[in-house]
Amino acid sequence: MEECTQQFVDAMTFESMVFGGLIALYIVLAVFRYIKQYLMTRLAKNGSFEGQAQLVQQVLDQPYHFFERNESGSILYSMTEDIYQGMTWYTYGRLQLVLEAASLGCLYVFMFRIDRILSFAALALVGLSLLWANRLSGRVGMARTAQQEQNSKINQYMLNVGRCRNTIKQLDKSEYFTQKYDAYMKSSYLPVVDQVVKSSALFITQLIFSQEIIPFIMLFAGVILTIYGRSTIGRAVIMMDLTVKLSGSIQSIADLFPQRSLSLAIGKRIDAMLKGDSQDNAGKLPVGRFERMNIQIDGYRYVQEGKTVLKGTDLELEKGDICMIKGTSGGGKSTLAKLIAGLARLEGAGCIQYNGTDLGRLSMTEYHKHVLYVGQDTVLFEGTLRDNILMEGNAGDGELEEAIEICGLQDFVRRYGLDYGITLAGENVSGGERQRIGIARMFIRKPDILILDEVTSALDADITNKVVGNLAAYAKKHQMTVIAISHKRDFEAYSSKVLTIG
Repeated sequence: MEECTQQFVDAMTFESMVFGGLIALYIVLAVFRYIKQYLMTRLAKNGSFEGQAQLVQQVLDQPYHFFERNESGSILYSMTEDIYQGMTWYTYGRLQLVLEAASLGCLYVFMFRIDRILSFAALALVGLSLLWANRLSGRVGMARTAQQEQNSKINQYMLNVGRCRNTIKQLDKSEYFTQKYDAYMKSSYLPVVDQVVKSSALFITQLIFSQEIIPFIMLFAGVILTIYGRSTIGRAVIMMDLTVKLSGSIQSIADLFPQRSLSLAIGKRIDAMLKGDSQDNAGKLPVGRFERMNIQIDGYRYVQEGKTVLKGTDLELEKGDICMIKGTSGGGKSTLAKLIAGLARLEGAGCIQYNGTDLGRLSMTEYHKHVLYVGQDTVLFEGTLRDNILMEGNAGDGELEEAIEICGLQDFVRRYGLDYGITLAGENVSGGERQRIGIARMFIRKPDILILDEVTSALDADITNKVVGNLAAYAKKHQMTVIAISHKRDFEAYSSKVLTIG
């Protein structure tokens, strides 16, 4: 033992070139890490928002049936959590891989200059660690992808619960929905989480190998070489310290493998959601001013519910018609309105022709310059009343005043003004005001066909009569075609045609 110790002491020499090079290397690595962290932080902050903006744009470009085919919770989850998780690889993951590989290379070159034998040993251990990490990353990525899918389903469940919160409160069914949530967690979510935990724990074994075992092996190898006179204890200590830093880069690269697998899986899932539903106007026919419309439908089948409505529906419309659609609840009145508006795709027997041309052959972008739909649940956004009506439209002040008068918003404007600030989701306006703003938003664009779906449901009788009378008078004067659905039958007195459904 004393002889071995003396050999260690005798082998200790001060090598100024190695010491100076080591200090220079540490300074370079410190600057390198600062630049890397700066770039990663900038890319992380900007990249996720840019990716989210692009996905939101793609979702908004989808036709109406896309939103019928996909649950709103899944869409929302893809636009939020999926993007936050998936964009990590696409924003800075690849850059981090390059930087860590460069850092790894610099460290290895310096190690090779110090001790070639130990450097070859380090290279073998690094390769083994990376192969191990790559093998385990696939399992971790699959587990995390499955967890993301389950999170999406939970998101949808919570949205559904939120929508019926009033019913839950009135019927005192909080415990019932809590039990359903617990049952789902136990049967579907927790097994997936268990797989994530197991695969992550297995992945940690690679972390232990790279950060704990490899440096120890390098120190042990250095000691052995020192005993046999092939190295010095100083070099052995330096190589061990460099190996620790090498292990940090190895682990950073290893951590990127499961992130890459997860990001690619999320990308495929989002692509599958969007695939085949883009609003492609290539090869579509242009749309002219409206003259006539022929509607013949022998049944429309709801995709999710499996229910068929609109059997034997036959309607002809001409320019200037005011058509009222009435019938039993659930008979398909709103569905027909959305089919005419091009917001739903006709599935099954039948056709809808605009000026003799099937809707499927027309450019929907052009079509919606002539045909607009107003529903009873108008969505308002944060901004002024003017902004909510115009939505960057080019209408002049006279046209805006006309729309306000016809839609019965004069009193509101006189009291608050056009620059009245509407809060997020329109929480500071009433249901009736919301509906009239929705009518004005579409009316000001002067469509050839204006489709009104229960747009007076929140209005009192006096305002309803005023708004309906104004719209009917304008339609008659300017030959605007109006299709109206209303349980109040408020358009019936002005209608030139009435269609009963159900």
